[in-house]
Amino acid sequence: MEYVDGNSLQVIVFKNGPMDYGRVAHYISQAASGLQHAHEAGLVHRDIKPANLLLERHGVVKISTWAGPFPLSCAGRSLSQQGPVQTDSRTDDYLAPEQIVDSTTCVRADIYSLGATAYFMLTGKPPFHEVALDHHKLMWHLMRSPSRSGKCDPKCPRDWRPSSIA
Repeated sequence: MEYVDGNSLQVIVFKNGPMDYGRVAHYISQAASGLQHAHEAGLVHRDIKPANLLLERHGVVKISTWAGPFPLSCAGRSLSQQGPVQTDSRTDDYLAPEQIVDSTTCVRADIYSLGATAYFMLTGKPPFHEVALDHHKLMWHLMRSPSRSGKCDPKCPRDWRPSSIA
């Protein structure tokens, strides 16, 4: 992996608070382009989260932690058949519902996780931050919508507000 002179989006939000929606749109667009390139090459990341998106000092977003990208052929295989998804509990904050039960569409899982990452960037908190236990958090990804309690830039358009993301 190349050296990236910068910080992860997680560190940037922790240090500076939520980002304005224009920056979020710009960074998420870059990450989505990188994911599209991987998906077109037949790979899926399966661990998209703010800690794995690095922002170079020149404003370019790089996707990190590609140690275990999986081939798209993983579609239709259960999580236990695919191998472990997470290395730490923070991944649970961004895990797509289909990865919890039965990964039927791996590309969609990356997109869901990217949406959850956008929620974090806009609000400074992951979608289900109010849930303490990881196994409960996983269930909430399956059965609920994220809380509207996160505050974001007041100039943020209504369709970009946290209730419509993730």
